[in-house]
Amino acid sequence: MKRFIIILLNVCVIFSLYAQEEKLSDMPEAQRNATLTAIAKATFQREMSDMYREYGTPTIEQGIITYSPASYDASFYGEQYGDVYYVVTFPRNPQTETSIFIAGYACKVHIWNDTQEAFYFEFGDSELEMGKLLCKRDMR
Repeated sequence: MKRFIIILLNVCVIFSLYAQEEKLSDMPEAQRNATLTAIAKATFQREMSDMYREYGTPTIEQGIITYSPASYDASFYGEQYGDVYYVVTFPRNPQTETSIFIAGYACKVHIWNDTQEAFYFEFGDSELEMGKLLCKRDMR
């Protein structure tokens, strides 16, 4: 099983490196969803390997930065107005995981559209939106 996971991660990394030449929004929906799910799964396994499990199908939402980070002292993620990102949400099992994932999901992974980088990770163990900044975007 461990060998299978390592092989799967390698395939995901290779696929991600190959796909990084194009924006996620330019891909056909099925390819984009497969790429987003692979990036998010790899991130979930890397950040919380002991809590990773599969239950149901992850949901994918698109977001757009609608404020001007220049109006703040500093941009938290390195974002700019109009930047597109995706949020992949892994569901929890409501029958058995209500005491662990009280936020209603197992985790959320935020991924930039143009770089295909996971930049924010939220673990669903709290009703507060507390997460981990994975990388800060280069200022353009």
